[in-house]
Amino acid sequence: MPIPTKKDFEKKEQLPVNPVSEESTIAAKLTELDAAIKKSHELNASIEQKEKELDERLSAPVINSFSPEEQVKQARALLQIAEIHRNKAKEMKDHLSKQPKVKIFVPLEGKEKPGTQLPVTMNGYRMNIPKGLYCEVPEQVAQIIMDSLNQTEAATNIPQRLDTANDKKKEALGVDE
Repeated sequence: MPIPTKKDFEKKEQLPVNPVSEESTIAAKLTELDAAIKKSHELNASIEQKEKELDERLSAPVINSFSPEEQVKQARALLQIAEIHRNKAKEMKDHLSKQPKVKIFVPLEGKEKPGTQLPVTMNGYRMNIPKGLYCEVPEQVAQIIMDSLNQTEAATNIPQRLDTANDKKKEALGVDE
């Protein structure tokens, strides 16, 4: 067979078309396409069914799988735990009531208004200490409040604080405004 030349490619002759071959190719392609469409419909139906089942499970009421006896047991256990916490809070209240009282002053912070309270909770017993007024509290509560205020003061008076640093400090720290 001779090697084709450029002239052979330039010829605009059309090759004869075999209509039987084209029809069988088209029919095969259509069959493949029909099979793909059928598979797609099956997959969509399967997805819709799974979504429906999931919706039913999510919307179904939650049924407690514990027997009534087990539920009563659990409720009693929760009540016992709550009673233990109440007892600890009551013990702390009794303990604090026996301590000598001291007068303290809790300052208002920022834009707080008089009447603002500082909550102090010890073993479940909560005391609300008014801010901006002198009031008497048990020694242990006063100590907790003083420690808290001292820690806050120490944290806010750090020399490296940038919001209160003067220009020399900022320059030394390498901070631009």
